[in-house]
Amino acid sequence: SDLKPTPDNLQEASVDLRAYGAVTQMRFSMSNTASSGDYFYLDDIELLIYVDSHYETWRLGYSLSDEDAAYLADPDDDGMDNLYEFAIGSVPTNGTDAATLIPALGNFTGATFEYIHRRRIDYDELGMDCWVERTTNLVDGVWTTNGVSISGITPAETGFETIINEIPLDSEPEQFVRLRIDI
Repeated sequence: SDLKPTPDNLQEASVDLRAYGAVTQMRFSMSNTASSGDYFYLDDIELLIYVDSHYETWRLGYSLSDEDAAYLADPDDDGMDNLYEFAIGSVPTNGTDAATLIPALGNFTGATFEYIHRRRIDYDELGMDCWVERTTNLVDGVWTTNGVSISGITPAETGFETIINEIPLDSEPEQFVRLRIDI
């Protein structure tokens, strides 16, 4: 006799699609070579979204989507892109909080000055890199880490730390410094 599927005799299957990256479409198909007829039931479908990236978790926490979710997007128009705000612990939907978190100049001595910035404590395990670079010419100068050294690390709020960089005062009349973030 033909066995018509009922809730008691349906097959259950779990399919892990994480190996395929971001899956945006799914297709279900069935093939039955038996001559008794085909039945195809979909019931109680549960889709679980796995977020592999801490950045993705962060952006979802602020409901950033589409073009506002991109690393280089600036949804709150505060002049800092999402990657930068993620790295320093700023809120990408609040254009006023970032001003208190941007890098700052610290002490000046006769031979050096301090450049102070924040970073995530887990930056290394996230595959993120943060470093300070300097140049003497913004038009055709070469950015370099030569002479830049970390002179102190102090805890900030949970999950972040403050980095104090020491930069030599060269004989050059001008010097430009930037915080570089890569993920």
